[in-house]
Amino acid sequence: MACRERELLESEVKQTIKRWMELEDKAAAAIRDADPHFNESLAQAQRARAAAKKAQAALDDHVASHRCVSVAPEAGNKGG
Repeated sequence: MACRERELLESEVKQTIKRWMELEDKAAAAIRDADPHFNESLAQAQRARAAAKKAQAALDDHVASHRCVSVAPEAGNKGG
C-alpha cells in the first residue's frame, strides 16, 4: 500500500522541478535576447531551484523517517 503523504511529496517535487525548468528556459531566453531584465529572470529561476531542492529534501526526509513504500510509476513512465 502506498503512503499518501509520500504521494503528495512526490507530486510537489515534480511540480517544483517543472516550474524550475520553465524558469530556467525563460532566463536563458532573456539572456539570449539581451532582455534588460534578465537578472530578475535568473533570480526567479534560482528561487525555483531552491524550492525544488527543499521539496526533494522533504521527500527524502519523509522516506528516511517513515520507510514508506514507493509509489508505482505512472503508465508510460520508465523512470521512478
